[in-house]
Amino acid sequence: MTDMLNFGDIFEFESKEYVYLSSSGELIYAALIVDKKFSKILIDRFYNLQKDHRNDNKLKTELYCFVVLKTDEYLDRVAHLKETAHESEYIRPNPTGIKLCYDDLAAMKDEILGNSTVPKGLKTRIKEIDIKKPKLT
Repeated sequence: MTDMLNFGDIFEFESKEYVYLSSSGELIYAALIVDKKFSKILIDRFYNLQKDHRNDNKLKTELYCFVVLKTDEYLDRVAHLKETAHESEYIRPNPTGIKLCYDDLAAMKDEILGNSTVPKGLKTRIKEIDIKKPKLT
């Protein structure tokens, strides 16, 4: 089922929405899209901590490893990168047909490659993905 998904595709599983990142034979890497209420809490805490440089170490934890989405259907919601690896035999993704916008794809790749809490296996898989800016018509 994951062979039908590409980096940035949205899928549902057990009443939750995820961003598909990559997969190996036994693992599916996916970011959980957090509901609006919890997204606002995370974003507010992140920006409040960011105001004081003494909090820099707190901001480098798994809790703050996320991307604030700009894709219309998920505007201002968080795609959280904590615990991205899931055993593929237990996940049956249901594709929604929605893909993240270019800005979200680029931000997701940057966060994955730049955050020390992201699994190395995922970083290796994402590093080679080429994100092309859509042509304006």
